[in-house]
Amino acid sequence: MLTFPAQVEAVAWTSGVFDVTATGLALLTVLLARQLTWAVATRRAAVGVLAVAALLCKETAFVTPLLILLGQWAQERLSRREIGDVATIATLFVGIGIFRFANVPPEVDVTLSRFLVQRWLFGTVGALAVPWHREVTGRWFWVAILQVGGIILLASGFLVSTVRAPAVRASMAFAAWALLGTAPAMTFFFVSPNLEGARYVYVATVGYAVFLAAVSSALPPLGRAAAGSGLVLLVVLGVAGVRVHLGPWREAAATRDAFLAAVRRRVTPAALSRSTRLRTTSEGRTS
Repeated sequence: MLTFPAQVEAVAWTSGVFDVTATGLALLTVLLARQLTWAVATRRAAVGVLAVAALLCKETAFVTPLLILLGQWAQERLSRREIGDVATIATLFVGIGIFRFANVPPEVDVTLSRFLVQRWLFGTVGALAVPWHREVTGRWFWVAILQVGGIILLASGFLVSTVRAPAVRASMAFAAWALLGTAPAMTFFFVSPNLEGARYVYVATVGYAVFLAAVSSALPPLGRAAAGSGLVLLVVLGVAGVRVHLGPWREAAATRDAFLAAVRRRVTPAALSRSTRLRTTSEGRTS
């Protein structure tokens, strides 16, 4: 997806377009807020329009005002006018949220509990740290171990190094972003072993990726060696993940091409089935 390309649900499954659009608009809102001069009324209004558009696409964009504040806090650029504008957007969002909760069907349980919060927290961290399909972890269990190992290397380099306060601030801000990204879906958040529900971590993956970048870029030379090894490992696994996770979609494309070719040639169903098997086998050998 946006930051971990092995999550191909967004581009291979058209039903995920709402989540992708909401995430894109939320990011545009944060980026515009970081770049504009808050004294310009039209630009301030544009931030509000983009934030509302993101919320209209998907309710998971409810945290957009908080993401704006985190981005500005990380750069130490918060001003009273900005806080006031973001508070106005947040008030509108809270009003919409209250209206939606007031119309929730009685059979839907939205009660928070300690276990629910724990499941959401562990689920978010697990989905970000090990974003692999069960067919991958089932066949190559060591992939998950390497993934976690790379993160541990990166975190260890950060913890044992002397890092300046701005870098610590940025790391904290985007770590909070990663958790806030899934907070609106807390009561029903779940990413299955076959990655159904991975769309709930689209916003969170952005904060997670920036967190990794902020941690690695702030390290001194000694810590950067360990962190660099972890980053290289994560990149290699990500590239391999793209190839593996796109496998079923490549097979589907082979079936489609075989079908269209059969229609053009007007061949028999038996020939179509044989052609599909040949194309799939050929694709598997190539990969």
